[in-house]
Amino acid sequence: KTNSPLRLIPGTPVAPNPAVTVQEDSATVEIDTGRVQCTIKRNGPHIVESLVVEGREVARRGRLVCTLEDRSQWDASRTIRLEDFSSAVKKVTVEQSGPVRAVVRIEGMHKAEKGAREWLPFTVRLYFHAGQEAIRLIHTIVFDGDDQKDFIRGLGIVFQVPMREQPLN
Repeated sequence: KTNSPLRLIPGTPVAPNPAVTVQEDSATVEIDTGRVQCTIKRNGPHIVESLVVEGREVARRGRLVCTLEDRSQWDASRTIRLEDFSSAVKKVTVEQSGPVRAVVRIEGMHKAEKGAREWLPFTVRLYFHAGQEAIRLIHTIVFDGDDQKDFIRGLGIVFQVPMREQPLN
């Protein structure tokens, strides 16, 4: 046993196996963690175009959804109007590109499914880690509605999921 002081010196990091890879072009960003492959389009209604886990597509066309509860006629006629919105992606940025972690920032607006209104600017960050199936998603919104009549009734994300099993399952 020695009482000499300890020294901390820089070392050589060990590369993860498999490493996170990111491929970008003008239309898409593709991330591969070794277990998950995710395709993100740079614009359009979907924040995630395709999600493949160990060679099998598990989800596609993921989009943000929001239901607006309009109470502008509540005092006059006790009427509440509901309006559905979904994501409209405006900008996709790769903030970190591996080899241990990749981070993709997706920015856009919630656009009316019937009509032209856009509101609730959003930022979604997706975090991918080498060799992992889990994807961390952080969804941030800015409330830019009328605080007297625009109320958020629902807010979330919806994916289309391929049904491979028997209907009873």
